[in-house]
Amino acid sequence: MKNIAILTHIDFWRGDGGHKSRITSLAQYLGQHANLMVVYAGPLKPGDKTVIKRKNFSFRTVFLGNATRLTNTDYVRRFRQLVQETHVDICIIEYLQLAFVADFLPKHMTLILDTHDLMSERARSFRAFGCEHESITWREELAIFQKFDGVMLIQDKEYRRVRAALGPDKSILAPHGVDFPRQVLRQKVRSLGFIGNYYTPNEVGLRWFLKQVWPQVRKSGIQLNVYGQIWRAFQHTEY
Repeated sequence: MKNIAILTHIDFWRGDGGHKSRITSLAQYLGQHANLMVVYAGPLKPGDKTVIKRKNFSFRTVFLGNATRLTNTDYVRRFRQLVQETHVDICIIEYLQLAFVADFLPKHMTLILDTHDLMSERARSFRAFGCEHESITWREELAIFQKFDGVMLIQDKEYRRVRAALGPDKSILAPHGVDFPRQVLRQKVRSLGFIGNYYTPNEVGLRWFLKQVWPQVRKSGIQLNVYGQIWRAFQHTEY
């Protein structure tokens, strides 16, 4: 059985965002088929370890630090030592932001980058709506991808673009793992729900809906319920 490590700076166990749910879903699956440890490079908050214990994950969670955020150098040094001591065969790095870690890991390991999104495409989309985003070009992003043995993507369109550039052996399409039970739809709708994290595209989309659509829909007596951290963007707004 392979030894796999997932490196992330995301507090995935809190589950208050789609990106966190994705990491958890991926780890839960791999934990059933390999010896998996998810390594967290970030500061812990009070109660985090208790929450993780209650989740009863199929994998082991390892923390590179405690309550204080360490420097990138310290995180890399501790992670390198950990993968060497535990004889990791495959390392999955979450997000382009941590791709630099690959330069410091043992050469015998298989390295996979889980992109979630193409950052060059996301930057272009953000700019189109007048939103700030760290700038990176497709050429720069592709150069980073070439350092890895495999690149995971969640969208078919982006997967096909990376596949054309890197080849089929280095491209992996891995959409979000979700399982929705079948439900009977109501004949008459009385309420709408919007679920979202505190994230710029969610805010832009919901503001557009509230200004362009909601004034007409609400006349029929329908109620709108907003769930998730996105409420923070609207706590001082009335519609």
